[in-house]
Amino acid sequence: MQVIDTELFDLLREKHGKGFQQFVEEKVVALAGDIIYENLGLETPMLEALAKEIDVIVNIAATTNFYRRSSSSSIISYI
Repeated sequence: MQVIDTELFDLLREKHGKGFQQFVEEKVVALAGDIIYENLGLETPMLEALAKEIDVIVNIAATTNFYRRSSSSSIISYI
């Protein structure tokens, strides 16, 4: 997971030290969804189960159209 190497996780990295990787493996789950759909396109039972378990959502979205000019892809990736 490349996102755990970002500044977003610095506080947790400091708190857990050498145990950070294990902490992440126990707590962070990648979930495929599609941001163009309401509720990421997830079914109600899944949303209800997630609502009981989740404290934080980190949304990482980018275009996957490899035929766009790179300048437009970069803009879309960071919005």
